[in-house]
Amino acid sequence: KNMVEGTIRDIKMVVPRYHPYSSSPTSTRSEKSRMEKAEQRKRTRLLIDALDPLVPVFSRACTAEKGSLKSKRTLLQLQEDTVFFLKKITQKKATRHNYVDCDIMREGMLSSNYLILVELDVTTGEILHCSNGLSKWYQLYPSDLIGQNFAHFLDTNDVSRFKNFLQLSASKATAKGIKIKMLTFGSKCYEQLECTLRAVQDPMGGRSIFLIDFERDVPRNPCSFPNWSPCLLREMSGIFRFDESQSSGPPTDVDVQMRKLSRKEQAELGWCHIGVSSLLQTESARAMLDRLAGENTPLGSMSSAFMRLVMKMVEMHLTFDFNSHEVPFVAMHARLKLPRVLGSLRTPWVEVLHASLDGTPVEGFLTSAGTQLRFFAHRNSAPSSLHVTGAHYRQEGGVLRCYHTRSWHISPSKSRIYGQIFRDLDEKPYQFEQTFVRVEDPDRSLMCKYVV
Repeated sequence: KNMVEGTIRDIKMVVPRYHPYSSSPTSTRSEKSRMEKAEQRKRTRLLIDALDPLVPVFSRACTAEKGSLKSKRTLLQLQEDTVFFLKKITQKKATRHNYVDCDIMREGMLSSNYLILVELDVTTGEILHCSNGLSKWYQLYPSDLIGQNFAHFLDTNDVSRFKNFLQLSASKATAKGIKIKMLTFGSKCYEQLECTLRAVQDPMGGRSIFLIDFERDVPRNPCSFPNWSPCLLREMSGIFRFDESQSSGPPTDVDVQMRKLSRKEQAELGWCHIGVSSLLQTESARAMLDRLAGENTPLGSMSSAFMRLVMKMVEMHLTFDFNSHEVPFVAMHARLKLPRVLGSLRTPWVEVLHASLDGTPVEGFLTSAGTQLRFFAHRNSAPSSLHVTGAHYRQEGGVLRCYHTRSWHISPSKSRIYGQIFRDLDEKPYQFEQTFVRVEDPDRSLMCKYVV
Protein backbone atom coordinates (compact mmCIF):
# COMPACT_ATOMS: atom_id res chain seq x y z
CA LYS A 1 0.00 0.00 0.00
CA ASN A 2 2.84 2.41 0.88
CA MET A 3 4.58 1.65 -2.43
CA VAL A 4 1.41 2.41 -4.40
CA GLU A 5 0.75 5.66 -2.56
CA GLY A 6 4.42 6.67 -2.88
CA THR A 7 4.41 6.02 -6.61
CA ILE A 8 1.35 8.21 -7.10
CA ARG A 9 2.93 10.96 -5.02
CA ASP A 10 6.25 10.78 -6.94
CA ILE A 11 4.51 11.03 -10.30
CA LYS A 12 2.65 14.13 -9.17
CA MET A 13 5.98 15.68 -8.14
CA VAL A 14 7.92 14.68 -11.31
CA VAL A 15 5.45 15.86 -13.93
CA PRO A 16 5.09 19.64 -13.79
CA ARG A 17 1.65 21.16 -13.78
CA TYR A 18 0.73 23.18 -16.81
CA HIS A 19 -0.31 26.71 -15.95
CA PRO A 20 -2.82 28.13 -18.42
CA TYR A 21 -1.27 31.60 -18.22
CA SER A 22 2.35 30.50 -18.74
CA SER A 23 2.08 30.56 -22.54
CA SER A 24 2.60 33.59 -24.64
CA PRO A 25 -0.21 36.09 -25.00
CA THR A 26 -0.63 35.07 -28.64
CA SER A 27 -1.58 31.46 -27.77
CA THR A 28 -5.13 30.66 -28.68
CA ARG A 29 -7.65 29.16 -26.29
CA SER A 30 -7.80 25.92 -28.31
CA GLU A 31 -4.01 25.56 -28.16
CA LYS A 32 -4.08 25.92 -24.38
CA SER A 33 -6.81 23.30 -24.13
CA ARG A 34 -4.88 20.89 -26.35
CA MET A 35 -1.72 21.27 -24.30
CA GLU A 36 -3.61 20.73 -21.04
CA LYS A 37 -5.18 17.53 -22.33
CA ALA A 38 -1.83 16.28 -23.61
CA GLU A 39 -0.27 16.87 -20.22
CA GLN A 40 -3.15 15.08 -18.48
CA ARG A 41 -2.78 12.05 -20.80
CA LYS A 42 0.94 11.94 -20.08
CA ARG A 43 0.39 11.97 -16.33
CA THR A 44 -2.27 9.28 -16.61
CA ARG A 45 0.03 7.04 -18.69
CA LEU A 46 2.87 7.42 -16.17
CA LEU A 47 0.51 6.50 -13.34
CA ILE A 48 -0.79 3.42 -15.17
CA ASP A 49 2.72 2.22 -16.06
CA ALA A 50 3.78 2.59 -12.43
CA LEU A 51 0.74 0.86 -10.94
CA ASP A 52 0.61 -2.09 -13.34
CA PRO A 53 3.66 -3.94 -11.93
CA LEU A 54 2.83 -3.03 -8.32
CA VAL A 55 -0.80 -4.22 -8.15
CA PRO A 56 -1.18 -8.02 -8.02
CA VAL A 57 -3.25 -9.71 -10.71
CA PHE A 58 -6.29 -11.26 -9.08
CA SER A 59 -7.97 -14.27 -10.58
CA ARG A 60 -11.17 -13.72 -12.48
CA ALA A 61 -13.37 -15.66 -14.85
CA CYS A 62 -11.76 -16.55 -18.16
CA THR A 63 -12.22 -13.85 -20.71
CA ALA A 64 -11.07 -13.42 -24.25
CA GLU A 65 -10.37 -9.76 -23.63
CA LYS A 66 -6.64 -8.99 -23.46
CA GLY A 67 -5.41 -5.63 -22.35
CA SER A 68 -2.58 -3.50 -23.65
CA LEU A 69 -0.73 -3.42 -20.34
CA LYS A 70 2.31 -5.55 -19.60
CA SER A 71 0.19 -7.64 -17.22
CA LYS A 72 -2.26 -8.29 -20.07
CA ARG A 73 -4.97 -6.43 -18.18
CA THR A 74 -7.28 -3.77 -19.41
CA LEU A 75 -7.46 -0.39 -17.70
CA LEU A 76 -10.78 -1.36 -16.11
CA GLN A 77 -9.29 -4.59 -14.75
CA LEU A 78 -6.34 -2.66 -13.32
CA GLN A 79 -8.74 -0.29 -11.58
CA GLU A 80 -10.74 -3.20 -10.11
CA ASP A 81 -7.59 -4.96 -8.89
CA THR A 82 -6.29 -1.72 -7.32
CA VAL A 83 -9.50 -1.12 -5.38
CA PHE A 84 -9.65 -4.76 -4.26
CA PHE A 85 -5.99 -4.71 -3.21
CA LEU A 86 -6.36 -1.54 -1.12
CA LYS A 87 -9.52 -2.83 0.59
CA LYS A 88 -7.81 -6.09 1.40
CA ILE A 89 -5.00 -4.20 3.11
CA THR A 90 -7.16 -1.78 5.11
CA GLN A 91 -9.92 -4.20 6.20
CA LYS A 92 -8.46 -6.00 9.17
CA LYS A 93 -10.56 -8.17 11.41
CA ALA A 94 -11.08 -6.48 14.75
CA THR A 95 -9.97 -8.26 17.88
CA ARG A 96 -12.99 -9.43 19.86
CA HIS A 97 -12.70 -8.94 23.59
CA ASN A 98 -14.39 -11.29 25.99
CA TYR A 99 -16.12 -8.40 27.75
CA VAL A 100 -17.01 -4.72 27.40
CA ASP A 101 -16.75 -2.48 30.41
CA CYS A 102 -20.28 -1.62 31.56
CA ASP A 103 -19.45 2.02 32.29
CA ILE A 104 -17.98 2.48 28.80
CA MET A 105 -21.03 0.88 27.20
CA ARG A 106 -23.40 3.00 29.30
CA GLU A 107 -21.61 6.25 28.47
CA GLY A 108 -21.54 5.36 24.80
CA MET A 109 -25.25 4.60 24.71
CA LEU A 110 -26.27 7.71 26.62
CA SER A 111 -24.17 9.95 24.35
CA SER A 112 -26.17 8.87 21.29
CA ASN A 113 -28.04 11.50 19.31
CA TYR A 114 -30.32 8.89 17.75
CA LEU A 115 -31.08 6.32 20.44
CA ILE A 116 -33.80 7.45 22.86
CA LEU A 117 -32.49 6.11 26.15
CA VAL A 118 -33.08 6.91 29.79
CA GLU A 119 -31.33 5.60 32.89
CA LEU A 120 -33.70 5.20 35.84
CA ASP A 121 -33.53 4.32 39.48
CA VAL A 122 -35.56 1.09 39.35
CA THR A 123 -36.89 1.66 42.87
CA THR A 124 -38.03 5.29 42.83
CA GLY A 125 -38.34 5.99 39.08
CA GLU A 126 -35.95 8.96 39.27
CA ILE A 127 -34.22 9.95 36.01
CA LEU A 128 -30.45 9.57 36.47
CA HIS A 129 -29.23 10.15 32.91
CA CYS A 130 -30.74 10.48 29.45
CA SER A 131 -29.40 10.34 25.92
CA ASN A 132 -29.16 13.32 23.59
CA GLY A 133 -31.85 11.65 21.50
CA LEU A 134 -34.33 11.87 24.38
CA SER A 135 -33.36 15.47 25.11
CA LYS A 136 -34.76 16.48 21.70
CA TRP A 137 -38.20 15.40 22.87
CA TYR A 138 -37.89 17.58 25.99
CA GLN A 139 -36.09 20.62 24.60
CA LEU A 140 -38.86 22.94 25.87
CA TYR A 141 -39.25 21.34 29.29
CA PRO A 142 -39.07 24.11 31.92
CA SER A 143 -36.30 22.38 33.89
CA ASP A 144 -33.56 19.77 33.64
CA LEU A 145 -34.73 16.20 33.10
CA ILE A 146 -32.12 14.82 35.48
CA GLY A 147 -33.61 14.37 38.94
CA GLN A 148 -37.24 14.36 37.75
CA ASN A 149 -39.46 11.35 38.38
CA PHE A 150 -40.18 9.52 35.13
CA ALA A 151 -43.71 8.67 36.30
CA HIS A 152 -44.71 12.36 36.22
CA PHE A 153 -44.43 12.28 32.40
CA LEU A 154 -46.80 9.32 32.08
CA ASP A 155 -50.54 9.15 31.72
CA THR A 156 -52.11 8.47 35.11
CA ASN A 157 -53.55 5.17 33.90
CA ASP A 158 -50.04 3.92 33.05
CA VAL A 159 -48.30 4.71 36.35
CA SER A 160 -49.23 1.44 38.09
CA ARG A 161 -48.19 -0.65 35.07
CA PHE A 162 -44.93 1.23 34.88
CA LYS A 163 -44.28 0.61 38.58
CA ASN A 164 -44.81 -3.15 38.11
CA PHE A 165 -42.53 -3.08 35.08
CA LEU A 166 -39.76 -1.45 37.12
CA GLN A 167 -40.16 -4.05 39.86
CA LEU A 168 -39.69 -6.85 37.33
CA SER A 169 -36.64 -5.10 35.94
CA ALA A 170 -35.17 -4.66 39.42
CA SER A 171 -35.56 -8.38 40.16
CA LYS A 172 -33.82 -9.27 36.86
CA ALA A 173 -36.93 -11.15 35.82
CA THR A 174 -37.83 -11.21 32.16
CA ALA A 175 -39.72 -7.97 31.60
CA LYS A 176 -41.08 -7.45 28.12
CA GLY A 177 -41.58 -3.96 26.84
CA ILE A 178 -44.73 -2.11 27.85
CA LYS A 179 -46.75 0.43 25.90
CA ILE A 180 -47.23 3.72 27.70
CA LYS A 181 -48.33 7.28 26.95
CA MET A 182 -45.76 9.98 27.61
CA LEU A 183 -46.18 13.74 27.65
CA THR A 184 -43.43 15.17 25.43
CA PHE A 185 -42.04 18.70 25.34
CA GLY A 186 -40.44 18.76 21.89
CA SER A 187 -42.63 21.57 20.55
CA LYS A 188 -44.48 24.65 21.74
CA CYS A 189 -47.67 22.63 22.06
CA TYR A 190 -47.18 19.51 24.07
CA GLU A 191 -48.12 16.04 22.91
CA GLN A 192 -48.97 12.87 24.76
CA LEU A 193 -47.60 10.12 22.54
CA GLU A 194 -47.74 6.35 22.67
CA CYS A 195 -44.39 4.62 22.93
CA THR A 196 -42.82 1.33 23.96
CA LEU A 197 -40.46 1.12 26.94
CA ARG A 198 -37.89 -1.71 27.00
CA ALA A 199 -35.06 -2.56 29.38
CA VAL A 200 -31.75 -2.91 27.52
CA GLN A 201 -29.53 -3.58 30.52
CA ASP A 202 -29.72 -5.67 33.67
CA PRO A 203 -29.95 -3.45 36.74
CA MET A 204 -26.64 -2.62 38.41
CA GLY A 205 -26.55 -0.77 41.70
CA GLY A 206 -30.30 -0.15 41.56
CA ARG A 207 -30.19 1.51 38.13
CA SER A 208 -30.92 0.37 34.60
CA ILE A 209 -31.09 1.76 31.06
CA PHE A 210 -34.35 1.70 29.10
CA LEU A 211 -35.05 2.24 25.40
CA ILE A 212 -38.02 4.43 24.44
CA ASP A 213 -39.45 3.72 21.00
CA PHE A 214 -41.71 6.46 19.62
CA GLU A 215 -43.73 5.88 16.48
CA ARG A 216 -42.34 9.06 14.93
CA ASP A 217 -38.68 9.69 14.16
CA VAL A 218 -38.36 13.27 15.39
CA PRO A 219 -40.60 15.58 17.44
CA ARG A 220 -42.70 18.18 15.72
CA ASN A 221 -41.63 21.74 16.20
CA PRO A 222 -44.58 23.95 15.29
CA CYS A 223 -44.48 27.63 16.07
CA SER A 224 -48.07 27.85 17.24
CA PHE A 225 -50.88 25.88 18.77
CA PRO A 226 -53.18 23.68 16.67
CA ASN A 227 -55.85 25.30 14.60
CA TRP A 228 -58.34 25.34 17.44
CA SER A 229 -61.13 27.79 16.75
CA PRO A 230 -62.16 30.24 19.49
CA CYS A 231 -65.69 28.85 19.14
CA LEU A 232 -64.45 25.39 20.15
CA LEU A 233 -62.88 26.72 23.33
CA ARG A 234 -65.88 28.88 24.16
CA GLU A 235 -68.19 25.88 23.80
CA MET A 236 -66.33 24.26 26.70
CA SER A 237 -66.89 27.34 28.87
CA GLY A 238 -69.70 27.22 31.40
CA ILE A 239 -70.75 26.93 35.05
CA PHE A 240 -69.80 23.63 36.70
CA ARG A 241 -70.59 22.01 40.03
CA PHE A 242 -68.82 19.16 41.81
CA ASP A 243 -70.56 15.78 41.41
CA GLU A 244 -69.60 13.47 44.25
CA SER A 245 -71.44 10.49 42.72
CA GLN A 246 -69.05 10.50 39.74
CA SER A 247 -65.95 11.15 41.84
CA SER A 248 -63.69 9.00 44.00
CA GLY A 249 -64.19 11.31 46.96
CA PRO A 250 -64.48 14.96 47.96
CA PRO A 251 -61.76 17.41 46.86
CA THR A 252 -60.86 17.96 50.51
CA ASP A 253 -59.41 14.44 50.65
CA VAL A 254 -57.08 15.34 47.80
CA ASP A 255 -55.99 18.46 49.67
CA VAL A 256 -55.11 16.34 52.71
CA GLN A 257 -52.92 14.07 50.59
CA MET A 258 -51.26 17.05 48.87
CA ARG A 259 -50.29 18.49 52.24
CA LYS A 260 -48.30 15.31 52.86
CA LEU A 261 -46.07 16.30 49.93
CA SER A 262 -45.40 19.71 51.48
CA ARG A 263 -42.24 20.47 53.37
CA LYS A 264 -42.51 20.80 57.12
CA GLU A 265 -41.79 24.52 57.01
CA GLN A 266 -44.07 25.15 54.01
CA ALA A 267 -47.60 23.81 54.38
CA GLU A 268 -49.42 24.01 51.06
CA LEU A 269 -53.15 24.52 50.59
CA GLY A 270 -54.82 22.33 47.99
CA TRP A 271 -56.93 23.45 45.05
CA CYS A 272 -60.14 23.10 47.06
CA HIS A 273 -58.95 25.23 49.99
CA ILE A 274 -57.53 27.83 47.62
CA GLY A 275 -60.86 28.08 45.80
CA VAL A 276 -62.86 28.42 49.00
CA SER A 277 -60.43 30.94 50.49
CA SER A 278 -60.87 33.08 47.36
CA LEU A 279 -64.53 33.46 48.27
CA LEU A 280 -63.53 35.36 51.41
CA GLN A 281 -62.72 38.36 49.23
CA THR A 282 -66.43 39.26 49.14
CA GLU A 283 -68.33 40.30 52.25
CA SER A 284 -71.43 38.30 51.35
CA ALA A 285 -69.51 35.05 50.92
CA ARG A 286 -67.43 35.69 54.03
CA ALA A 287 -70.53 36.34 56.10
CA MET A 288 -72.17 33.22 54.75
CA LEU A 289 -69.15 31.03 55.56
CA ASP A 290 -68.80 32.57 59.02
CA ARG A 291 -72.44 31.84 59.74
CA LEU A 292 -72.04 28.22 58.60
CA ALA A 293 -68.72 27.52 60.33
CA GLY A 294 -68.92 29.84 63.28
CA GLU A 295 -67.14 33.14 63.63
CA ASN A 296 -63.38 33.31 64.27
CA THR A 297 -62.80 29.85 62.79
CA PRO A 298 -59.64 29.83 60.63
CA LEU A 299 -60.11 28.36 57.20
CA GLY A 300 -57.24 25.91 57.63
CA SER A 301 -58.84 24.42 60.74
CA MET A 302 -62.27 23.88 59.21
CA SER A 303 -63.34 20.26 59.37
CA SER A 304 -63.46 18.02 56.35
CA ALA A 305 -67.21 17.61 56.81
CA PHE A 306 -67.72 21.38 56.68
CA MET A 307 -65.56 21.75 53.57
CA ARG A 308 -67.52 18.93 52.00
CA LEU A 309 -70.73 20.84 52.68
CA VAL A 310 -69.29 24.03 51.22
CA MET A 311 -68.20 22.23 48.03
CA LYS A 312 -71.82 21.27 47.40
CA MET A 313 -72.69 24.98 47.34
CA VAL A 314 -69.71 26.17 45.28
CA GLU A 315 -70.13 26.83 41.58
CA MET A 316 -67.10 27.13 39.29
CA HIS A 317 -67.16 29.24 36.15
CA LEU A 318 -64.63 28.13 33.51
CA THR A 319 -63.74 30.45 30.64
CA PHE A 320 -61.61 29.12 27.75
CA ASP A 321 -60.39 31.35 24.96
CA PHE A 322 -57.28 32.66 23.19
CA ASN A 323 -55.29 35.64 24.41
CA SER A 324 -53.76 38.33 22.21
CA HIS A 325 -50.74 36.06 21.54
CA GLU A 326 -52.94 33.25 20.18
CA VAL A 327 -52.25 31.11 23.25
CA PRO A 328 -55.21 29.34 24.89
CA PHE A 329 -55.96 30.25 28.49
CA VAL A 330 -58.38 29.33 31.24
CA ALA A 331 -59.99 31.69 33.76
CA MET A 332 -61.65 30.14 36.80
CA HIS A 333 -64.17 31.97 39.00
CA ALA A 334 -66.04 30.73 42.06
CA ARG A 335 -69.18 31.72 43.92
CA LEU A 336 -71.50 30.33 46.57
CA LYS A 337 -75.06 29.38 45.72
CA LEU A 338 -77.33 28.45 48.62
CA PRO A 339 -79.86 25.65 48.18
CA ARG A 340 -83.40 26.58 47.21
CA VAL A 341 -84.66 25.94 50.75
CA LEU A 342 -82.28 28.66 51.98
CA GLY A 343 -83.30 31.20 49.37
CA SER A 344 -81.00 30.34 46.41
CA LEU A 345 -78.77 33.28 47.32
CA ARG A 346 -75.76 33.74 45.03
CA THR A 347 -72.57 35.59 45.93
CA PRO A 348 -70.58 37.60 43.34
CA TRP A 349 -68.04 35.82 41.14
CA VAL A 350 -64.45 35.82 42.45
CA GLU A 351 -61.49 35.01 40.22
CA VAL A 352 -59.58 31.98 41.50
CA LEU A 353 -56.95 31.74 38.76
CA HIS A 354 -56.10 32.97 35.29
CA ALA A 355 -53.59 30.75 33.52
CA SER A 356 -52.11 30.37 30.06
CA LEU A 357 -52.05 26.78 28.83
CA ASP A 358 -48.52 26.98 27.40
CA GLY A 359 -46.63 26.14 30.59
CA THR A 360 -46.32 29.70 31.90
CA PRO A 361 -46.30 29.67 35.73
CA VAL A 362 -49.63 30.64 37.29
CA GLU A 363 -49.11 33.75 39.35
CA GLY A 364 -50.12 33.68 43.01
CA PHE A 365 -51.97 30.37 43.07
CA LEU A 366 -49.81 28.10 45.24
CA THR A 367 -49.20 29.50 48.70
CA SER A 368 -45.75 28.08 49.44
CA ALA A 369 -42.70 30.10 48.46
CA GLY A 370 -40.71 28.58 45.61
CA THR A 371 -43.62 26.50 44.26
CA GLN A 372 -45.19 26.83 40.82
CA LEU A 373 -48.26 25.55 39.02
CA ARG A 374 -48.08 25.19 35.23
CA PHE A 375 -50.71 24.05 32.74
CA PHE A 376 -49.75 22.30 29.50
CA ALA A 377 -52.39 21.94 26.76
CA HIS A 378 -52.06 18.80 24.64
CA ARG A 379 -51.77 19.23 20.89
CA ASN A 380 -53.42 15.87 20.25
CA SER A 381 -56.49 16.35 22.45
CA ALA A 382 -59.54 14.33 21.46
CA PRO A 383 -62.03 16.03 19.11
CA SER A 384 -64.40 18.52 20.78
CA SER A 385 -62.42 18.38 24.01
CA LEU A 386 -59.32 19.76 25.65
CA HIS A 387 -56.71 17.72 27.50
CA VAL A 388 -54.48 19.66 29.90
CA THR A 389 -51.77 18.52 32.30
CA GLY A 390 -51.36 20.48 35.51
CA ALA A 391 -47.88 20.18 37.03
CA HIS A 392 -46.66 21.30 40.46
CA TYR A 393 -43.01 22.37 40.75
CA ARG A 394 -40.77 23.57 43.56
CA GLN A 395 -37.15 24.58 43.98
CA GLU A 396 -34.95 21.81 45.38
CA GLY A 397 -31.23 22.39 45.53
CA GLY A 398 -31.41 25.17 42.96
CA VAL A 399 -33.30 22.96 40.47
CA LEU A 400 -36.99 23.20 39.57
CA ARG A 401 -38.44 19.73 40.22
CA CYS A 402 -41.92 18.41 39.53
CA TYR A 403 -43.53 16.74 42.53
CA HIS A 404 -47.10 16.19 41.28
CA THR A 405 -49.05 16.08 38.02
CA ARG A 406 -52.74 15.67 37.29
CA SER A 407 -54.76 15.34 34.09
CA TRP A 408 -57.63 17.64 33.24
CA HIS A 409 -60.14 16.64 30.55
CA ILE A 410 -62.66 19.31 29.60
CA SER A 411 -65.69 18.80 27.35
CA PRO A 412 -68.87 20.87 26.89
CA SER A 413 -70.74 18.67 29.40
CA LYS A 414 -68.22 17.98 32.17
CA SER A 415 -64.77 18.64 33.56
CA ARG A 416 -62.71 15.70 34.85
CA ILE A 417 -59.59 16.01 37.01
CA TYR A 418 -57.69 12.87 37.97
CA GLY A 419 -54.23 11.78 39.02
CA GLN A 420 -52.06 10.03 41.59
CA ILE A 421 -50.25 11.53 44.56
CA PHE A 422 -46.90 10.02 45.59
CA ARG A 423 -43.37 11.04 46.50
CA ASP A 424 -41.63 8.08 44.87
CA LEU A 425 -42.79 4.91 43.22
CA ASP A 426 -41.67 2.84 46.20
CA GLU A 427 -44.69 4.10 48.17
CA LYS A 428 -48.35 3.36 47.56
CA PRO A 429 -49.92 6.21 45.55
CA TYR A 430 -53.20 7.91 46.37
CA GLN A 431 -55.43 7.82 43.29
CA PHE A 432 -58.26 10.29 42.83
CA GLU A 433 -60.82 11.46 40.30
CA GLN A 434 -62.99 14.57 40.50
CA THR A 435 -65.90 15.26 38.16
CA PHE A 436 -67.59 18.63 37.74
CA VAL A 437 -70.77 18.63 35.64
CA ARG A 438 -72.02 21.59 33.68
CA VAL A 439 -75.14 23.09 35.25
CA GLU A 440 -75.52 26.40 33.38
CA ASP A 441 -74.33 28.24 30.31
CA PRO A 442 -71.43 30.64 30.81
CA ASP A 443 -71.99 34.06 32.30
CA ARG A 444 -71.85 36.46 29.36
CA SER A 445 -70.52 39.30 31.49
CA LEU A 446 -67.51 37.18 32.48
CA MET A 447 -66.99 35.97 28.92
CA CYS A 448 -66.95 39.51 27.56
CA LYS A 449 -64.29 40.43 30.09
CA TYR A 450 -61.78 38.21 28.29
CA VAL A 451 -62.72 38.84 24.66
CA VAL A 452 -59.62 40.14 22.86
